[in-house]
Amino acid sequence: MNLSERLATLRQIKDIGQKVLASHLKVSIGTISNYENGVHQPDLDTLCRFAEYYDVTIDYLLGRTAHSASPLNPQECNMELREKIFLETANLSPESLHTLEWFTRLLADYEITVKSANTTPCVKQPLSQTQQPTE
Repeated sequence: MNLSERLATLRQIKDIGQKVLASHLKVSIGTISNYENGVHQPDLDTLCRFAEYYDVTIDYLLGRTAHSASPLNPQECNMELREKIFLETANLSPESLHTLEWFTRLLADYEITVKSANTTPCVKQPLSQTQQPTE
């Protein structure tokens, strides 16, 4: 993924418009659009502001690393995981999105946190009729 694609994806993940981002970075909406469409590239100062705003490293923005967080700050938000989830859910069926939303609410309701670890992946099993999410 190149810089322009990464900038557009990060903005979409953060669920903000170009106008909000432009205001925060103190540039025009057209400038944001040009960055996201690969017409122009941000200067170093602006690149630093993007990295700070999205809480990622400049190396991540430039595609030099797949890891968004600095190894010195493990508490940073893992934007790489959010990006992967965002891109993978874009192609889900409406039924799958509904199920994902149901699980998300369940996790939030019970304040369940899932920690990433090198563990064996879960075996995919369909939900039984009694476990199906309801509207």
